[in-house]
Amino acid sequence: MKNKLALLGKNIEHSRSPLIHSFIMNYLNIGGSYELLEFNNKLNPNYLGFNVTTPYKIEIIKYLDEITPLARNIGAINTIYKENNKWIGTNTDYDGFKYLLEINNIDVKSKNIYILGSGGAAFAVYKVIEDLKGNPVIVTRNKQQLLNNKNHIFYDDLNPSEVDIYVQATNINPNESVLSKAQVENHLVIELQVNKNKTKIEQYAKSSINGLEMLIFQALKSAEIWFKKDIINNDIIKSLKEVIEKWILLVHYFK
Repeated sequence: MKNKLALLGKNIEHSRSPLIHSFIMNYLNIGGSYELLEFNNKLNPNYLGFNVTTPYKIEIIKYLDEITPLARNIGAINTIYKENNKWIGTNTDYDGFKYLLEINNIDVKSKNIYILGSGGAAFAVYKVIEDLKGNPVIVTRNKQQLLNNKNHIFYDDLNPSEVDIYVQATNINPNESVLSKAQVENHLVIELQVNKNKTKIEQYAKSSINGLEMLIFQALKSAEIWFKKDIINNDIIKSLKEVIEKWILLVHYFK
């Protein structure tokens, strides 16, 4: 099959990516397939491209021929495409988070945005906030991780009075929270996870939004890159949102 695509990750059997990208290909009347693959330190040349998720968004860089300037600045990859027989990595999480802010009318300029987590998605969020003239701070538990080029603190040093907005970018169980109610109850929380019900940290927060728009937009940007088409419009965004929401309800019903 010509348009073979896949998500590279670990423990990804419940990923929504096959649903999303199968919908996009059907919507565009493009034949193809989208699989879930455990990364094995090489990229199969029979594929058109890949998405990348935890825990490989940073590690994957060393297996690529090139990365885009945006991806280099972020330091993480979520989309791989082929050009002139070279594997090139880029980052559409950046586009997705920027769109999420725009569609929800969230202005981050001059605000202190504390990003919970220090994985690839957090790095993309950091770059968006930086570009929009906000003040991003990564909150991490990993005291061995090199974050010299990014403003960061450790959870023990977090002072809620200095925070304007939290971005929850960890993969924590939705029924648990990396912060206490007292730390978030007066704040807006942007939760990058997408679930039927509010996550624990969303329940604690004064107000919250989830990452549905980010999920949709980053997927559509990946598809534009792979298929070399301008495909993003309000109609496809609305249709894809409805499909994902129905799928989430269905999965929740059968749990």
